[in-house]
Amino acid sequence: MDPLRPFATLIRSLWSTNKSRSTGPAQRIATPPSGPPALPGIEPRLRIRLSTLSQWHPTRAREMFVETVLLSELGADLERDPDFQPLVRDVSAHLGSVPAISSRLDQLLQGLLQGQLKGVP
Repeated sequence: MDPLRPFATLIRSLWSTNKSRSTGPAQRIATPPSGPPALPGIEPRLRIRLSTLSQWHPTRAREMFVETVLLSELGADLERDPDFQPLVRDVSAHLGSVPAISSRLDQLLQGLLQGQLKGVP
């Protein structure tokens, strides 16, 4: 099992929840495709993005992960939407608010940066 898949699924569910409560420009975002997340292309892109961190910063790494997953799932055009960065920050903050999830995601992202995914069952 891909250890990043549960996080991508969680982001998709948070996005859906946020979209259903929204009454503004964020509603312009297209509905995410159904089916399993398109994760195979995410790991290389995320590794490149994480490598730009001069020192490890869990919050920024988590935001990079959320951005990468959302852009992969919903399309690169989303990046131009003015509501995109606030959405990324909200989803990232939510992931960071649960200590067990935050710690596990941080461990996986550091493992990805080092060329291995730590703790893969």
